[in-house]
Amino acid sequence: MTESRDGSGGRAERRAARRLPGGLAATLHVGSAEVKGRIADLSRTGACIEGDRTLAELLLASQRRRGADGQPGTVQVCFTIPADSASDVAVMVQARAVYVVHVHDDIYHCGLEFRLFLKGEAGVTAHLHHCGLPD
Repeated sequence: MTESRDGSGGRAERRAARRLPGGLAATLHVGSAEVKGRIADLSRTGACIEGDRTLAELLLASQRRRGADGQPGTVQVCFTIPADSASDVAVMVQARAVYVVHVHDDIYHCGLEFRLFLKGEAGVTAHLHHCGLPD
């Protein structure tokens, strides 16, 4: 394990895949609620979303909610990846919240593990490759 680069006080990095700093706007659908956030970093296996207390509380609730298989509930994440071509790539993915960390004031970092790409998986892979991150 490598040490976290996100100012997490020396906690060990849990994600094995290399990650790319984000900055992309994201919309999360948690149950019937829709909340906005910003991708703080992105990998092919997940993302860290920066958001406010509302986002953090919704994701914590999704962690507690269990599906028929006994697993935590998933959230739907939508964002757009810049592409080399004239049009950007829309991404829609089902994800599971794996952590929520209070950074300061009304800023939270929320770790999401991608479970199922509904749209745009090739765009994420291409973007990561373009930015120098191999598989």
